Amino acid sequence: MKLLQLRLVSLLLLISPLAKSQSDLEINGAIGIASYYGDLVQSDHAFFTQPSYAISVGAAHYFSPHWSIRGDFSLLQVKAADSKNKRADLVARNLSFKSNVWDISVAGQYDVFDLTAGEKTVTPYVFLGVGFFHYNPYTTDRNGNKVYLQLEKTEGQGLAAYPDRKPYKLTQLQLPFGLGVKYALNENIVLALELKYRYIDTDYLDDVSEAYPEKAYLDARDPTTARLTWRADELPGGAPYPAKVGNLARGNPDNNDSYYTFQAKFTWRLKSNKIQINY
Repeated sequence: MKLLQLRLVSLLLLISPLAKSQSDLEINGAIGIASYYGDLVQSDHAFFTQPSYAISVGAAHYFSPHWSIRGDFSLLQVKAADSKNKRADLVARNLSFKSNVWDISVAGQYDVFDLTAGEKTVTPYVFLGVGFFHYNPYTTDRNGNKVYLQLEKTEGQGLAAYPDRKPYKLTQLQLPFGLGVKYALNENIVLALELKYRYIDTDYLDDVSEAYPEKAYLDARDPTTARLTWRADELPGGAPYPAKVGNLARGNPDNNDSYYTFQAKFTWRLKSNKIQINY
């Protein structure tokens, strides 16, 4: 309940400055799909692989016919499973995750054409901003139980043997940017199709990043952790956790994860910000 209250307060703080001038205000809602790029999708076939839902609400304040500042709040899910990949080495690894994500952001937007002038009914636009996002990756273990992975420290986070592996934070900065195209349905309603990408400074959206830790170190802290770190043995003929992992890669720490959405957005323009339609 406290987390929900924090989200609502944050959204109100984001939108309230925009509401001071209703003559230049628009509000919107959007629905579409979300996906992610990271260690559980193959790099040659990653765009909107294993998609899930994305819904958003927001508002924008126009300072000129072309420039505006927008605030957005989104609820979405990202997910991936090695079993859905085509590469044999990824399928054999047998990892999977899901994460519900919420994010909030403020961005500057530029519309190429002025819809309010009555000369155009369609315009492309671009935007760039900053915000926060919250995630919490989880999986279903071999017994069918839902397990939150950050708590399990699957890559040896916090162990003395791996001093550079720290527990990752579940709320972090994100840099949203993207593009879209708007179409004025009438003087009040605008339909847009929008692609929005989030750059994030973490490789743990999917809980996968480093080389496999030694099983003995994991077992000394919690004997159940290794069953989530290495899941190849759940497959028919799958190998048990290696006795010597060395630098056996579980993920690639040199490439951070990211996530993105494609949505249909409906916008309602208020008062003098109405669009002049000249068909």
